[in-house]
Amino acid sequence: MQSRAVPAQLIVLFLIAAAASLRLVQLGQDSFWLDEAYSHWFSAQTWHTIWVDVTSYDFHPPLYFSLLKLWRVFGETEFALRALSVIAATATVPFIYLIGRQTLPGRDGVLAGVIAAALFVVSPLHLDYAQQARPYTLLTLSVAVSLSGAAWLAVRPALMARPWLDIKGFAASLRLGPAAGETALPAWCALIVGAAGAMWFHNTAIVFVVSLGLTGLWIAARQGMARAHILNFVIAGCAILALWSPFAATFFGQLGGVTRDHWTPELSWRRALGPLSTLLDIKSIQPITVAPILGILGYIGLKAMEREGRQNTAILLAGLFFIAYALLVLFSVAVQSVFIERVFVWMSLPCLVAFAAGIASVRKPAMKAGVAAAILVVSMYGSWQLIKAPSHEPWRQVAEFISAEAGPGEAVMTIPNSLTIPLSYYLKPLRPDIDLVGLPEPFPARRQAVGEAKGIDFNPRIAPDDTAVIGGHADAASRVWVIDRLAAHFDPDAVVLDTLRRHRTETLSIPLANHMMLYRFE
Repeated sequence: MQSRAVPAQLIVLFLIAAAASLRLVQLGQDSFWLDEAYSHWFSAQTWHTIWVDVTSYDFHPPLYFSLLKLWRVFGETEFALRALSVIAATATVPFIYLIGRQTLPGRDGVLAGVIAAALFVVSPLHLDYAQQARPYTLLTLSVAVSLSGAAWLAVRPALMARPWLDIKGFAASLRLGPAAGETALPAWCALIVGAAGAMWFHNTAIVFVVSLGLTGLWIAARQGMARAHILNFVIAGCAILALWSPFAATFFGQLGGVTRDHWTPELSWRRALGPLSTLLDIKSIQPITVAPILGILGYIGLKAMEREGRQNTAILLAGLFFIAYALLVLFSVAVQSVFIERVFVWMSLPCLVAFAAGIASVRKPAMKAGVAAAILVVSMYGSWQLIKAPSHEPWRQVAEFISAEAGPGEAVMTIPNSLTIPLSYYLKPLRPDIDLVGLPEPFPARRQAVGEAKGIDFNPRIAPDDTAVIGGHADAASRVWVIDRLAAHFDPDAVVLDTLRRHRTETLSIPLANHMMLYRFE
């Protein structure tokens, strides 16, 4: 008797459940790291503060903090606040499947969709960000929604060219009469709403929207650039801008702040190529590397799409990745470096889909199953290693240590001043009597330091003329603790430590993480 295949819908439901389960494992175990502490603090502010004041010194759109403010009804613990990211990551799974389905025709496309969704579920990169109270999973979800609509349209150029985004076709489909059939309007809506949502969740998503527009025009050019194609792209672009327009003026103000104050180091060729290993490899399994294998699979997948008449889909995936990467390099060279891993999270989606198409296109079933199983196993191992890894920043442990060791009348000084935020969350409930002193001024400082010492508005660098303030705080405390993070940036001349060493005796120096130190002065 011939066995029946398991319906793809059931497999996707299983993957959705697996994604949620994996991302809930030890969700509240680690302390908030500094940026998560920002999320907690920002979301506790008034609506006016979130939408007006915070956007003047934090270079992110306010939508995520607004959603998190509403989400706080479920609690303010690490588990509760991170759960919003888990839900967004889980909701991304079916859209990854839908994108994968468009890569190849028939059963191969279904298989590619399932493999792409499975790769996303066990991806250490996406697991990491799904367990953070930050906007990156909502950004990824928005990109996946938009990309699912774009991929559907890429496979159906005739429907993509129907006038006015195919409103008439959609109306006919609602009547369910003889004229009903496939309509392009839902796909256009997914593309538009997803792209606008991405821009509301992270400023760098403008790179996604520009790359999507350029690849869309590339695809339209292959079809002859019909008037309807051009008009539909103009309508879609205007709709995206209209949905994003309430934030546009604030965005350009923030852009000026980034070009003036951003802390990321200048771009080098080594740093320019670094994110490729993040996107083409599997995190947390060093020294094992599968980047060459995945790169080959991605190339095989793109060639398979071309061979099966899905050239538009191949252009969409490859164009999004390479154009977006080139734009980020160009911005980082010409304006200000923004090369940090979290900016690239969404760019892994075209890669995962191309990898899946490459696996699905392998003709020998045994080899196909073996390659898929090997990559999934390695990914799951990487995810397990990530779950077992220590906290990004051990704020809870630091608070417990200081609480146990500190006596009355002591003070904790922080460099930069915003470190008082995680300490307020973890230390104040244990020891409300300990003073928290953000240097050089309490967070959020509005001072703009001068000349070479200029810094982020709310995290100003320590200047030589801050010695009097530092000495005053030191003299008022019975004992002083100092925590610094990225001290080479915020106190490059070691003004704080030198000042305290003139006033007191250093009795403790402990590295907390690669970029954090704890000191004690008697």
